[in-house]
Amino acid sequence: MQEVVTRELTIRGVYGFNEEFGRAIELLRAGRVDVRPLIERLAPLEEGPALVHDLAEGNLDAVKVIRRAASPERGRPERAGAR
Repeated sequence: MQEVVTRELTIRGVYGFNEEFGRAIELLRAGRVDVRPLIERLAPLEEGPALVHDLAEGNLDAVKVIRRAASPERGRPERAGAR
C-alpha cells in the first residue's frame, strides 16, 4: 500500500461483468488472443497444496499457474506453451 501512496497510483476494481466475458471467450476460441505468455507454469493437481503454501510464504512469484490432471498417455502434465 505504501507504494500506491508514494507513487500516487490509481487502483480500480471491477466487481461484475456484462458482455465482456462472452467476448473474451469468443476471442480466445477464435485464437485471436494468445494467452501463453501469461501462463508461467503448468503443474499437476498434486502440486496444488505446495503451490499455495509457497505463494503464501512469498516463495513463489507466479502470476498464473494452471493445475491440470496428468495426461493419460504420458502420466504427467503438459508444459506451458505446448499445444
